[in-house]
Amino acid sequence: MNFTRLKHTLALYLINSAPGRADYLRKNNIFGMIGEKVAYSPRVVPLYPQLIKIHNNVNMAAGIKFITHDVSDNMINNYLKKNEIEDRLKEKIGCIEIMDNVFVGAYSKILYDVRIGENCIIGAGSLVVKDIPPNSIAAGVPCRVIGQFDEFVKKRLAEGDKMYENCPVPLRGMSIPEETAQYAWKEFEKNRR
Repeated sequence: MNFTRLKHTLALYLINSAPGRADYLRKNNIFGMIGEKVAYSPRVVPLYPQLIKIHNNVNMAAGIKFITHDVSDNMINNYLKKNEIEDRLKEKIGCIEIMDNVFVGAYSKILYDVRIGENCIIGAGSLVVKDIPPNSIAAGVPCRVIGQFDEFVKKRLAEGDKMYENCPVPLRGMSIPEETAQYAWKEFEKNRR
């Protein structure tokens, strides 16, 4: 990691909020583009960040990795040299673009030459190896479409706040009161009977 990338990564560790980290990345022109209303939870600046464009209203959970390059060329070049073959490969790089209204779940990996279309949700732990079409919910290793964004929104709107209607204390901030945790565990157990 070069000094500039290390400096920006350290700065991300010191910024307490995901929107604050996105603002920092935008103000310092670190990525190819970062739109408005972006929440960037990862605390690492990926290699070749200028190859990454993040549009508007994008939320990225913790631990996401952007893979903008492939260094298998090192291994292949060593193999070629050992076998006295003169051809040499160069490092392969590629772009990543995340369109408007996208949520990327925790610890997902997004490989180069991928565009995630607008109005998408990527499930936690996914490995995105190809484009995800607009209005999709996708998850898995490798990531594949498992649902439609519009249907998910309708379902969530129908559920409303039923989950919290009897909750003793409303959710706010980064921690919850003990009585809220007890309520959540009670509901968890009730739904398993």
